[in-house]
Amino acid sequence: MQKITAHMPQKLRTLLPQLMRIALCFLCGAMLVLAMPPYHIWPVAFLAYSLFFFLFAQDHAKPFLYGCAFGFGAFFFGLIWIGNALLVDGNPYRWAYPLAILALPLLLSTFPAIACTLSKRYFGGDIRALFFGFVSLLSLSEILRGVVFTGFPWNVPAYIWAGNDPVSTAIHDSLAIGGTAFLSTLTIFWCTSPALLFISRISKSHRFIITGISILIFGMLAICAARILPDHNMLTAKQNTVVKVVQPNIKQEDKWRRDKMRYNLDKLIALSRSDTPPNNIDENSISQHTTLIIWPETALTSHALQSNYAASALREMLSSYDNAYLITGMMRVDEDSNGTQRYYNSIAVLNQRADIVALYNKSHLVPFGEYIPFQDMIPLETVTSFSGFEKGDGNHVITFTDDKIGDPFSFAGLVCYEVIFPSALRTDFAQTPQPSFIVNVTNDAWYGDSAGPPQHLAKAKFRAIEYGRPLFRSANTGISAIINSDGRIMDTAPLNSTETITADLAALETRQTIYATAGGAFSLFILFCGFILSFLFNRLKDE
Repeated sequence: MQKITAHMPQKLRTLLPQLMRIALCFLCGAMLVLAMPPYHIWPVAFLAYSLFFFLFAQDHAKPFLYGCAFGFGAFFFGLIWIGNALLVDGNPYRWAYPLAILALPLLLSTFPAIACTLSKRYFGGDIRALFFGFVSLLSLSEILRGVVFTGFPWNVPAYIWAGNDPVSTAIHDSLAIGGTAFLSTLTIFWCTSPALLFISRISKSHRFIITGISILIFGMLAICAARILPDHNMLTAKQNTVVKVVQPNIKQEDKWRRDKMRYNLDKLIALSRSDTPPNNIDENSISQHTTLIIWPETALTSHALQSNYAASALREMLSSYDNAYLITGMMRVDEDSNGTQRYYNSIAVLNQRADIVALYNKSHLVPFGEYIPFQDMIPLETVTSFSGFEKGDGNHVITFTDDKIGDPFSFAGLVCYEVIFPSALRTDFAQTPQPSFIVNVTNDAWYGDSAGPPQHLAKAKFRAIEYGRPLFRSANTGISAIINSDGRIMDTAPLNSTETITADLAALETRQTIYATAGGAFSLFILFCGFILSFLFNRLKDE
């Protein structure tokens, strides 16, 4: 190494160690991706966070660059699949691919960069204060990432525990206590604390005390989280109700082609008919149930529903059941008295006459996908090829009454992107009656065979645990799933498969969760404790 650096300019020789540390920070962030879906190698997170904190704590210069390098490594490799949406045939913005895969990770990396800068600025004098300040500020930055500029809480640290192994399963049950922010803070604490064992500026007793506390909390949650939750089946489940989730696997480039519209509708109807063999329900008794058929995002349009062919085909399919309703994603166009057309990305419930009996309009839209922020100043069209979608009123609860048995159905609807927001349904669970299940309609065909669809599925899984409700996920393609209220995935339609999956609603569990009642109270409490410890150790250092 000395021979290599001997002929370098003095300034470069001075900078080289720092550049190598920054490169290692980038590598730590990149490694973190292996702990996330679809890989689920969670021990890597302990190495990534610990090594990053060790590097960051040893160097007082350039904390912003250290945090930015770590964040860019994590977000670049964790979100590179987003660019696939621009490569779909016919997309006019293919030229923006390099910008998409670089600009978004760079923007998101400013959150850990600012957290690192503030923790070094205010708590850098004492390693114990720096540790707790780093954990608290990085956790706070992850919360803010889900809020600022409409929010993008994708791959926050809690999703390290999205796997199905015994440790992950036990740990992610704590979502029902404090939600994703709570588990993210604990995860950063756990994964960073091993670094203290290798930092000489902290006494041996303090190293082992902090690390021991981390291991103790980890073990307590792993063993006890599920047991301190309220009992299951706190709500009365709908009896004799079959839910049928349809995944048609329509290619994105074919979805909106006029010459493919009838073919696409016929495919959905063929998969939905009562004579389509169900996979885990007694075929002879299915006609005796109320059947809820779920189609994916924008499976129908309001224009198609007005056509004689579509309306007749839907009525025939629904009438093949004794009693059935179609819950479908729908692109709707409303026209006001002035002739102005407004577009909505909706969930509609259709009865057997193909009449809309309940409706929800998506309220959290995708920036630059479904609308252009500050469109007066940014002269771009959305990829939807029209002016963009209008925002709904934010109420996700969809209620309708079963015509034949007179019982009401109440469920929460989430369209695609909305499922990534942990707080999306908080106000809905304060209503009476509470939703008895969650429906998520989506279309992951944009992203191809990439990490995107399994990461998106993990978000849906976490919402089921947080709110204690079974969740039914219908994707055009992606990973359609039936998820129990404890996060167990009961059945899936794999990526790029044409499939129907079915479940008996009464067989799935419901439970009341602390998170649905208290929201982020627990996450705010442990953040408060972290900041108090930071200031306390800083004060002790000064004295």
